[in-house]
Amino acid sequence: MRYFPEARQVRGDARKIIASRYMDANPPEPYTFRPFTTAGVVRGPDYRYDMDLTRRFPDAPLHSVCYLWGRLPSVDGSPKDALLIPHGPAQLYVNGRKLLTVSVQAERFATPISVTLPLKKGNNSIVLCFEKTVAGFGGEFGTWLGKLDYYFLLPKKDEEGFLVSRPLEHRLDDLSPMALRSLPWIRETNEGPTGDVFGRLFPTAKEGQCAVALVTYTSHEAEPLEVNGADALLVDGATVPNHTMVDQGTHQMMIASIRKGERWGFVIKGKGKCSNALLTRPCSLAFCYAGPFSDLDTALASIRTDDVFETTQGVSFWRLDQPESWVRMYNDNPLFGHWNYPLGVTLYGLCMTERAYRSEDPSFADRIHAYLNAHLGASISTYRYALWDKAHLGGATAVHHLMTSLDSLDDCGSFCSTLLEIAKDHELPDYAPLVDAVAEHILHHQARLEDGTFYRKDQMHSFHNGTMWADDLYMSVPFLVRYAAYTHDLSVLDDAARQFLGFAKRLYLPEKQLFSHVYDLKRGFATGIPWGRGNGWVLFSLSELLMNLTPSHPQYTPLLGLFRSLSQGFLKVQGANGMWHQVLDMPDSYEEASCTAMFAASYFRGVRFGWLEDNAHYLRAAEHAVSALQSRCIDTDGHLYGVCRGSEFSFSPDYYAHRLLPRLDDTHGIGIVLIALDEAERSRA
Repeated sequence: MRYFPEARQVRGDARKIIASRYMDANPPEPYTFRPFTTAGVVRGPDYRYDMDLTRRFPDAPLHSVCYLWGRLPSVDGSPKDALLIPHGPAQLYVNGRKLLTVSVQAERFATPISVTLPLKKGNNSIVLCFEKTVAGFGGEFGTWLGKLDYYFLLPKKDEEGFLVSRPLEHRLDDLSPMALRSLPWIRETNEGPTGDVFGRLFPTAKEGQCAVALVTYTSHEAEPLEVNGADALLVDGATVPNHTMVDQGTHQMMIASIRKGERWGFVIKGKGKCSNALLTRPCSLAFCYAGPFSDLDTALASIRTDDVFETTQGVSFWRLDQPESWVRMYNDNPLFGHWNYPLGVTLYGLCMTERAYRSEDPSFADRIHAYLNAHLGASISTYRYALWDKAHLGGATAVHHLMTSLDSLDDCGSFCSTLLEIAKDHELPDYAPLVDAVAEHILHHQARLEDGTFYRKDQMHSFHNGTMWADDLYMSVPFLVRYAAYTHDLSVLDDAARQFLGFAKRLYLPEKQLFSHVYDLKRGFATGIPWGRGNGWVLFSLSELLMNLTPSHPQYTPLLGLFRSLSQGFLKVQGANGMWHQVLDMPDSYEEASCTAMFAASYFRGVRFGWLEDNAHYLRAAEHAVSALQSRCIDTDGHLYGVCRGSEFSFSPDYYAHRLLPRLDDTHGIGIVLIALDEAERSRA
């Protein structure tokens, strides 16, 4: 199966071309700051929106209806899966067309209903209509799978949530935007006068405590500016008198005020325009507020715009002058500043590429170095904010959504392993809290069987509960290996070794010398499907472990034997073109790039470290695989083809071969292909 015309096959150093394309396509970008109110329709800890209208409208007439209206932006128009859990009769409309009417069976049992939203490029109108019955009113709506971090925005505002109509006697016949706009929507009040704003926002603050306002002030000419009620006024970071002159242009202004009586705020007298200094897009709410602080000096020393701060009422973030409203942080860039396991592998590949070019092309290595620092720095610096966000704004965060809802190895092991690897030669901020949190979960909270082997249990994504996945060897062992070195605790390395033996006991298929993808603990047997990438995770993770075990380790010999046996099994099913297939023992399934890269990288390591018994044979196989990747899967622009998308699991090979199809530039493959290419260059040196 070819993925693109032969004329576009890569020429030159594929590592440099792939890495350059990836960094160009996903540049560092600031996070988005939006207004947010906890009084609106918010996502709960399960990442779905709470649309319980019985609580919101307890006196609504029986059989009245409510509409909820939101929008879902789409970059490319790809469909998106969602889940509706109805409390009663409901309809779902997408872009004015009815997509779903809840059946009487679903209404009776509040059955979760999976639905695929057909989207167009740009903004998509999403409307739900709920009817009140004696059984219930409203429901839950949002992600079909726990912890997917997509969110809906208000129809005409850059703010998360849904508009909610007041209860109506009759349904609408017309769901055009004009008809929807005519409904009696509940709207939050705008900000009040600033003369008493601190008293309104911080009513329990004591005399002598301090609060701060932040605003962007734009003046069209040099002009006098007067701020009454300010005990400190900072313009562009410099302290100035309350009566001062400001130059033409845009200035960041900070106003600090100490509580001295009942009314507590400030008044700005000037010709300029005030606008919000933090929100990414224009908003009618011009000021952000922080406090209360114990005194003026503490206030000025504590506040920052990119992290939480300590107030007299605990850790907090910037407020807005609307009921229960805050500034909230979002990451709208899917592949920068996020923390997830495919990006962990991607950054690992970039790290190895940087090291390879350090002497050959220092300027290119410096570029990767800066990129890795920026991505990891963003992930590290937002962790404290994300923990606060989860605790205060509904339970579903829009940054660090995995680390704040940590319940699986997928959430943490891959990325934190890469964090520890990159920290060896990069200038990163304090990353210890993240490492500690990951170690705490894996070592003390991750579900284990009686023999200590990891498995999936009590996850938000309930479909996975009661299973063991070959993938989880990569989601755990590389981190444990690096954490053992980080802490100098060899017992952690012992745990990593035991994991392989526990997984092999349940997933190894001796007659094929391959691994089954998943073991179903409820049924008591494995699925028997040797998925390509799942097996790639196994061999590559085993190479990561063997690189850090001495031959004297008690588990070294059986692990080496497993590496050799698997290597033999994989060699038997390598395709004539040099690639491995999506289902390893199913030659008519498509050639898959990520498992091909993992087998090649592992073979190169096996030869380099002397783990294999027929070096020439395995070296030929690895070179053949890398040649196939370069000729069949990488184009001249550095795009990567043939990488299987993220998977669920099935007992049928048809799911893997025909439903789990490849995706262009999927991050499950970019990093491991870079590592395979790097290992190939090492073997030739």
